Amino acid sequence: AMSEEASAAPAVQEPKEKDAEKPPLQLVLHVHPMVMAAQRQHGLRHNDYQRYRQYCSRRIYRLRKALHCTNGKYHFVKRVLTTDNVTQAKHLELMVALVERAWSYGMELKEASDAEPRKKIHMLARLRKAAKHADELQQLCAHPGLCDARTELEIKAYTEWIRATLDFEVQDWKGALEHFQSAQVLYENIGAKCDKDHASLYEQRVDDIQANMQFCAYSLGGRNQDPADLQKIQEAARAGTLSQLAATIESAVAHTQQVQTETLSEIKWLGATVPVRNDKVRACLLRAQAKEQQIDALRAREHGQNELFRLYDELFSILGDALTSLRDDMQKLATGQGQALSQKHEQQLVNMGFVRDYINHTRLVRTMERTNMMIVRAESGDKAGELVHLHDSQMQTANDIVNLDAVRDNAAMCAYFTSLALFHKTFRCFFVAESHRVQNKSREALALYDRTIEYVAVAQSHFSQCDPATRNVQEQMEALERVLSRVRGQKIVMQAAQVLQKADSDDAAQADVAASAATVSDAPGHYDTETGDKPLVAFPPDFQAVPCKPLFFDLAFNNVKYPSLAERTEQKRGGAVGAVGGLLKGISSFWGGSKA
Repeated sequence: AMSEEASAAPAVQEPKEKDAEKPPLQLVLHVHPMVMAAQRQHGLRHNDYQRYRQYCSRRIYRLRKALHCTNGKYHFVKRVLTTDNVTQAKHLELMVALVERAWSYGMELKEASDAEPRKKIHMLARLRKAAKHADELQQLCAHPGLCDARTELEIKAYTEWIRATLDFEVQDWKGALEHFQSAQVLYENIGAKCDKDHASLYEQRVDDIQANMQFCAYSLGGRNQDPADLQKIQEAARAGTLSQLAATIESAVAHTQQVQTETLSEIKWLGATVPVRNDKVRACLLRAQAKEQQIDALRAREHGQNELFRLYDELFSILGDALTSLRDDMQKLATGQGQALSQKHEQQLVNMGFVRDYINHTRLVRTMERTNMMIVRAESGDKAGELVHLHDSQMQTANDIVNLDAVRDNAAMCAYFTSLALFHKTFRCFFVAESHRVQNKSREALALYDRTIEYVAVAQSHFSQCDPATRNVQEQMEALERVLSRVRGQKIVMQAAQVLQKADSDDAAQADVAASAATVSDAPGHYDTETGDKPLVAFPPDFQAVPCKPLFFDLAFNNVKYPSLAERTEQKRGGAVGAVGGLLKGISSFWGGSKA
């Protein structure tokens, strides 16, 4: 029995030797997905940093209780996490929660630092605390064999991000740019190797880092750069989750525009230089110039029409604000001086009117550019009705430009936009003809094609008087030649179709007559060999109506006027009375009357 126990002892000790030889398990913690999920679920979806900070405090308390890592029960005894007592991934999660709590408290104080400047000092202290916890976490994970490769990269990238945030807030642009570059490289590598579910999170973080890097590079170059660069950074920040960066950029944009507003004291247009005295109008013109630069840059790349339309809408809104402010100033100046204006105030009104025409000209020209993009898109879809409306809008816009006072005084510009109005009038007539052709209204379409040819001749004569180097005169002349060739081709096609249609209709009518004829003589020239049983003539012949004896009615009798017979009627009455008297005398003598 003893020998059996002795022989069994080595068998019992063998698993322990294997366990001692087995390497310890490496800790795994995907920091960025975990942090992003916690932030979205606990307040940062709505930028509520206080709620997120409170969540981090509760999470730290629960982790300490679960890991038996509290800082003493009755007296504070700091428990430092080292490689000896870190055995679970929750220990790393506890240190990440400490960093997040300090960072969220710093962001919360940053929002309140505008009203209370002293809170900025507290905010920087909390961010330094977060950077300290992040450094401790990175040093802990740098121990070989403690974490797997991805966890080590995640924590290193997270630490670089926290350090860059601290340098960004203390305006150490060079240090912030270096840390942001390191974090960008690390997050790109992690995102390229992780699963697709988490890849979008890393891409979003990389986009946010790029926006921060652009702002740091801009700040290193000075505040006197073009504000359009800051506008691009601001749009990138708003597209992501960097609300704090967007607020910082907005303040920088406002400062840059304020500096440039002081230098924009006049505008040069049509060979004239006019001062701009209203600060609000200056700021609007600067913003409009920045938008125009963005539009021109995007048009050069020839893609992103939706983005272009959005920029055009923003530009029109800015120009509308400038016109409103300028109109108010003109009304105040006109009504504040009563009936008579001094020469100085009259000149101010003239200058304001010139600035107003300049803004209206910019707005209308950009409107025509935007409509031209819509015309190109409608032509690819062959939408004649929509093209009629668009060219009509272009014609009205060109006429509005001609009606501007400053443009009317400039012969070259007035001639060009008059020609442009005729250009779009020609195309409007052409597409009206096309819509009639589609509806099989050949007469209307042919008449409109003839009118289009007349308009082409008129437009070409006007363009020939313009300077060839002005805008796109050569391109518009080529477009008129193309539409002229299309009109001629369509006319020939429609005339041929009319002839064929008429011939087909005549043949069909004659065929119907031949088919309905009872005899061959009823349809001469259309003898059908298949129906040879038709008689040559009808026998007996059909009865035919003949005219009756004419009846004459004396219609003039009622209009005949006869002579008056009144005299003859009175004489006849007198003779009758005498005869009666003679008769009575005869009777009286018969009865014994006296005799003469």
